[in-house]
Amino acid sequence: MSSNDDQTSSRKEQIFSTAYRLFMQQGYETTTVQAIIREVGIAKGTFYHYFSSKEELLSQLALWQFEGVADLLQAIVDDTTMTALEKFEKLGEHVSMWKLENRELILTITRTLYHPDNLRLRHTFQQQSKESIAPIYAQIIQQGVDEGVFDVSYPRETAELILLLSFGIGDELVALVLKMLEHPQYGEKVKHKLWSFERAIERLLGAEERSLKLYKPEQIDAFAEGEKND
Repeated sequence: MSSNDDQTSSRKEQIFSTAYRLFMQQGYETTTVQAIIREVGIAKGTFYHYFSSKEELLSQLALWQFEGVADLLQAIVDDTTMTALEKFEKLGEHVSMWKLENRELILTITRTLYHPDNLRLRHTFQQQSKESIAPIYAQIIQQGVDEGVFDVSYPRETAELILLLSFGIGDELVALVLKMLEHPQYGEKVKHKLWSFERAIERLLGAEERSLKLYKPEQIDAFAEGEKND
């Protein structure tokens, strides 16, 4: 990596870390671009060199935060002691834990990305997410094929389809999750939706029915109850 690349990476990380702190302290809506650049100590033109808007900053911030657990997820993939099914379950567990630990950021991102005015931003975020996550799932799918528990001809394409399916149910699932924060009874509907999603993934993988366990009910309950504990 060249010195210019190092400088760009360092500057973006400064912006990310500052924006994250301000979003958590002041809230996303009340934090202005001016406040961010004042804290970082950069010109407005420098900010807009990296990000076209505060919304794009938030989208890239989410991916930056996810990179923090990417090595851990890759370590799960590379673990030779686990089966493919165990790895799928472990990945789901760690992603769920990451969401719990970054709950306020996740809610902020969700509300912003799924605003009717941010369709293009959501599409960009989903494409970036697919490029980051698909290779990880493709490796596990290939292992499952080798173990005889998955019947898949094209692991990478199947991984992308799984992610596209998750994006596809996003609108309805997000609406249910946001309702769940105010009305806990919606938690059961969220669980039913995710249960159906698991069964759909099994069909894409050619796996035995009910062999995948990607979501734990107690983690969904913990996410819902977090709002009450703020």
